[in-house]
Amino acid sequence: AHVSPLPTSVGGSRLARMKMWETCFLAVLVWISIGTLFYSRINGWPLATAFFYAVDAGMSIGFCTEVAETTKRSRAFSILFILLGASVVGGALALFVADMLEGVSRTITFEYRSLIEDDAFERNDKDKDGYLLFSDVETLLKEAGYHLPREQVDYICRGIDKDDDKRISRREFNGFFRKVDLFFSGVDTFKRKKWIRRLL
Repeated sequence: AHVSPLPTSVGGSRLARMKMWETCFLAVLVWISIGTLFYSRINGWPLATAFFYAVDAGMSIGFCTEVAETTKRSRAFSILFILLGASVVGGALALFVADMLEGVSRTITFEYRSLIEDDAFERNDKDKDGYLLFSDVETLLKEAGYHLPREQVDYICRGIDKDDDKRISRREFNGFFRKVDLFFSGVDTFKRKKWIRRLL
């Protein structure tokens, strides 16, 4: 019987990044809202003016010259508001930069892996028909440092042999090393154990 395919992606990191972005957005929204409501109530400003001042003061832009705080409480609040804003906005910017760098690194890693896979596939496609036999994959894995029993090699091959023709096409081979790494790294332990149970 055809076994479950090896994983092609891991959604955990993407989901974690999305939650971090949602948290940052919520923190900025709450920060601006608190400032807007406070300035409007204490200084008697319209909400639009209070919002503009909250953004202006919180970001230390200094463009808002037509309105001025009228109470000591408002000025004291501004000090705390600006300090808090520096942390909130600084954290959001740091997350943005880290996410951008991670995206660049991910792209470079993907391109590098693709080059390695192309080279490995070409070297082991001995008859140059665009397919690898399971024995070719075993040789390829040994070259990459995976010294596995034949049963495990066959199992891995069946996991990526989507059309069940006992050979691996170039399309099926895409992401091969990443799939193998995921299989043995314990990223998806539950499925890995289930696949092994099916093999036995």
